[in-house]
Amino acid sequence: MAAVFEPTLLPLHVKEQLALALLEEFGAISVRVRSSRQEIIHGCLVGAGHTDQSRNPSASFNYEKLTYKCLGCQAKGGILWLICRVRGCSSQEAREWLAKETGTGGNVMSLKALLEYYDALYTHTPGKLPPIPTFEASVLTPWLEIVHPWLTTGVEDLNIPGRGIPEQNVRDLKIGWNSVANEIIIPHFWKGDLVGWQRRALAYGTSKYESTGDFPKEQTLYDYDPKRGTAIICESPLSVAKHRHALPFEATFGADVTDRQISLISAHYEKCIFWMDNDQAGWRALEGIRDSPGIIDRLSPYCPVWIVPSPFWGGPDDVETSVAEHLVSMAIPAAAWQRPAGALYCPRCHIAHSKGRCPS
Repeated sequence: MAAVFEPTLLPLHVKEQLALALLEEFGAISVRVRSSRQEIIHGCLVGAGHTDQSRNPSASFNYEKLTYKCLGCQAKGGILWLICRVRGCSSQEAREWLAKETGTGGNVMSLKALLEYYDALYTHTPGKLPPIPTFEASVLTPWLEIVHPWLTTGVEDLNIPGRGIPEQNVRDLKIGWNSVANEIIIPHFWKGDLVGWQRRALAYGTSKYESTGDFPKEQTLYDYDPKRGTAIICESPLSVAKHRHALPFEATFGADVTDRQISLISAHYEKCIFWMDNDQAGWRALEGIRDSPGIIDRLSPYCPVWIVPSPFWGGPDDVETSVAEHLVSMAIPAAAWQRPAGALYCPRCHIAHSKGRCPS
C-alpha cells in the first residue's frame, strides 16, 4: 500500500520543508533552523528601517504554526498574510499561487483545505466551534480493495469472528482494512467531506479505537441525515454499519453526547429513539448525573425521546438485524424508561448473566 501521511495537520518535517521553500522563493537571507523551537530565523521580508539583517536577522517563521513575526518592525501574521505582503496580492491569489508553486494539491489534505483549516484554527475564538479538517477521499482507496471477514461472516478456520455486517453496507460506508497495520478503517464523512477516520485494531484481545487528529466527534454524528423525521441514535459506527440497510441508525462516537450533538439530533423532530449500550456509561448518559442533565432532559424540550428497552448486554451491533428491528418496535417513551433490573442476557447465547457476556 502506498505510504500516506495523515494530518489533521501536516507533519513537522513537511511544514518545515514548506516554510524553507517559501523563504528561499522570497529571497530570505541569513536563514537558520532552530528545531528545538520549531522556527526558522531569517532576515525580515516585509519591514523597513532594520539594522543589518545579514548579521542580525530579526524575523522568524514558526513552521509548527505556519506563522511569521519580526521582533524589529513588529510585523506578524500567518502564511497567507506573508505571501500577500511579499507578493502584493490578495488572499485568494496567495492561495492559488501557493497551490501552483508547491504542487501539494494531491496530498491527503488538499492545500486549500489545509490553509482554510489553519485560517480557522488561528482565528478561533472561545465559545465558537473548532474548525473541522477535511481530507482527500482518495486516501481511502488502498484500504477498500478487500472487505475484511472480521466485518462480515468471519473465518472459522482462522478463528476470526465476524460482526455480521452486510458486505454492501461495508462498501457503501467505505469501511476498509489497512493490511499493513491490520486494522479496520472507519471513515467519517460530514456534509459530503471526509473529515477523518477511526482505526480499530484487530490484534487479539484488544478493542482499542484510535482516531485521526482533531477528529470532530464532539460536533458531528456518524451517517447523519437531518432530513429524517425519526432516527435511532446509538454510540458506535459499527452499529450503524450493521443495521443501516434496515434501520435509520446514527452514532455519537461514544456515550458522551455534547450540546452540539443534541442540537443536531433535535432535527429529527418526529421522534428520536435512543439505543445506548447497556452499561454504566450508557445509562448515565441517558439519566445524567448530579448537576449534569442527561440526554433525556436535554433533548425532550425539542422532540419526542424514546428508549429501546434492550434486555441484552452491549449495544445494537451485538444483535442480529431482525432482533434489532423487533426491539426498536418496542421502544418506550423516555419518561417510562428505567435501568434494567436484574441480570441482562448475553446476545450470543441468550442466557442471562449477572455481569457481561457469557464466556462462549
